[in-house]
Amino acid sequence: MNTSGALETYQNLERELTALIGKIKFDAKINLRLERISHLLELLDHPQNSFTSIHVGGTSGKGSTATMISTILTEAGYKTGLHLSPHL
Repeated sequence: MNTSGALETYQNLERELTALIGKIKFDAKINLRLERISHLLELLDHPQNSFTSIHVGGTSGKGSTATMISTILTEAGYKTGLHLSPHL
C-alpha cells in the first residue's frame, strides 16, 4: 500500500471511530469522579463483587505481568480469564 493509501485508510478509520463516539467530547466541566459509576454498579447489584479479580496497572509490563499471573493461576487449577486492553 502506498503512503497516500495508508493515510486514506487511517482517515476512514478515524471517521468511523469518531462516529461511534458521537458528538460528546471531553470537557473539563464533566464530572469525572466515581459517583456516576458507583451509582451504576449499585443499580446493577455490584456485579464486580461476584468474582475475584486482579487488576494490573502501571506504565509498562502490564501485559507480561497479567499473562504470567494468569498462567500461574491456570496451572494451579484456577479458572481464569485474561483481558488485555492497550488503549486503557
